[in-house]
This record gives sequence, structure tokens and C-alpha cells, in this order.
Amino acid sequence: MSQRAAWQLERLGVVSVHDFVDGKSYWIGSGRPTVGTIDLDARVLAHTSTDVSTVGPESTVGDVRPVVAADAHGLVIVVNDAHVILGTVRETTLVDAPDDQPIGEIMRVGPTTVRPDEPAVAVRERMATRHVSVLAVSRPTGELIGVLPASPIR
Repeated sequence: MSQRAAWQLERLGVVSVHDFVDGKSYWIGSGRPTVGTIDLDARVLAHTSTDVSTVGPESTVGDVRPVVAADAHGLVIVVNDAHVILGTVRETTLVDAPDDQPIGEIMRVGPTTVRPDEPAVAVRERMATRHVSVLAVSRPTGELIGVLPASPIR
């Protein structure tokens, strides 16, 4: 909300006014209430699976092999202590890697992510065109929310 709008609300008698500096996209993507014509069911957030495996960059290949093999999406997301996405690992990445190698050395750095407020149909169309089976969904600040599978989960 702009400073001007905050001052106007205070002038009208609203006692507690806050300036949400992260913006409308972050607000909507976080699943917060909205007014207007935004169809939240049509957004990525409504189709995001939070059932995703994560590991830290210091995890070893030996530790991660069973995790990625058991993951429903065939993907492990590497995050830091603040849950910010650093990279991804698929089973194929681990084939020739030694068990004691840190995942941070072999992960795919800077994976493509989508924001939770993007239209799900458009994102899935892009995924189909590029033959992508799953995408990480993150907040604008980089924290992992979950993953968007290419097709709806039934």
C-alpha cells in the first residue's frame, strides 16, 4: 500500500494501518484475502503440491539417493537454512557421483521457478512446450512453497 493511501486510512479513523512493502503479487501468492476479480483457483498456488523433498547443500550423494528415489516428483530441491531454493537434483544427476560428494557441488544451480500468483494454465502450457514435468514454486524472496506438476494431480 502506498504511503498516501496509508495516511488517508489513518485520516478516516482506521486505527491500525500497515504498509505491506512486499507488494500485491506477494500478498496474493501467499494466499492472503483479496477483493475483486482474482480467481485464486486459477493461480499456481491452488495447484501447488507441498509434498516435496528438500535437502541442504552439505548433504551427501549417499544421503540423497534414497530421498530422490522415493520422491513422488523425482526431484529433490536443495535449500539453505532460510528455505531459499539453491538448486535441484534428479536421480540422473547422482548416477556417477561418489557417495561422499556434497550435493551442493553437483546440484543444478538456479533452477527455473514460478510465482504462486501466476495463471496455472499458462504456466502448464509453457511446461508442456518445454517438456518440463515439475517446477518449483517460490515466493519473490526465493523461499520454497512447493512444486507445480505439469498435469493436475488426481
